[in-house]
Amino acid sequence: MIRRCYKLTFEGPFHVSSGGFAMEGSDALVRSDTLFSALCATAADLWGDTDVLARFFFPENGQPPAFRLSSAFPYFDDQFFLPKPFFFKPDPTLSHKAQKDLKKARFVEASIWEGILYNATPPDFKPAPMECPPQKTGFSTIKNGCWTNKPWPQAEERRWGDALYVAHERPRVTVDRVSNAGTIYHFGEITFNEGAGLFFMADFEREADATMFDQLLRLLGDNGLGSDRTIGRGQFTVDLATSPIPIPDEADSEAFVCLSLFVPSPDELDALQWQRSWYDFTVRRGWVSNRELRRRSVRMFSEGSAFCWTASRKTPRGRLLNTLDPSDFEHFPVAHPVWRSGLCFAVPIGAAVLGDAAE
Repeated sequence: MIRRCYKLTFEGPFHVSSGGFAMEGSDALVRSDTLFSALCATAADLWGDTDVLARFFFPENGQPPAFRLSSAFPYFDDQFFLPKPFFFKPDPTLSHKAQKDLKKARFVEASIWEGILYNATPPDFKPAPMECPPQKTGFSTIKNGCWTNKPWPQAEERRWGDALYVAHERPRVTVDRVSNAGTIYHFGEITFNEGAGLFFMADFEREADATMFDQLLRLLGDNGLGSDRTIGRGQFTVDLATSPIPIPDEADSEAFVCLSLFVPSPDELDALQWQRSWYDFTVRRGWVSNRELRRRSVRMFSEGSAFCWTASRKTPRGRLLNTLDPSDFEHFPVAHPVWRSGLCFAVPIGAAVLGDAAE
């Protein structure tokens, strides 16, 4: 297996829906299904309806997908942040404020994440004294929901201070075509600080697939990701980086942690041990671009979910879901099915670290 890590440096603001129906909010990460769909659309523009497109995204005859994607998470300089596992429990000896801060942390720095998963003693959370500058080594910092024990980048060198990103709500006006009446609404955008952005990991079965994927990703960066791509939103540059986590040995693994959204197949559902698993759900919904058609809503396991299971295969595959089939619309033609990715980017771990979720 080939694993690559991609750093995305955004050239301006971007908007990715955080769920719901309004546009005021924008998520600060890009979920794996959104990234998969964006790459599918880019591949259709680049290759058209060819055998290459079918083999690359939708292999048949039981063949594994050409690649698996994690969701895209924040990074700041050389610090990479991963979703906090749901089984993580704060040290009960910490102060009430420190425990509340830890519960608010959505992501943890990669070395802390490895400590939670693979070390018998979880990493310490060390709040800095009030008089101590946040850049001092050895104390914990939580910014934008990201927890690190490493020195924080110098604030005076950054446009947005010591924040990874800032969220803006910009007023916009829509005009009724009949009455010409204007209505104000707000549009949310995320702007990353200098040196910050998003990263994701991809696993490939073949080197040739990795090369084709690099071409697609760079074209996607030129086209833009998210809303308002026609006015330059969501454009990014791509750099390769060393993966923040090693590829673990699956030989003795009886459990795994998801770094992507995950929809198990029926046989994988039967193999999951629910009493020893920690998980949360998210509902993914949306509209077909340039159409007044809603895709089917899908309930998926969130990033950071951890499962024990009994399958002979050490890590799950997940599945692709057809959320809008042309045969469902007899009087409203749809050119092709609309897919959503529930393929799992799984990291094997030892089952002992999970404990008993029923406690």
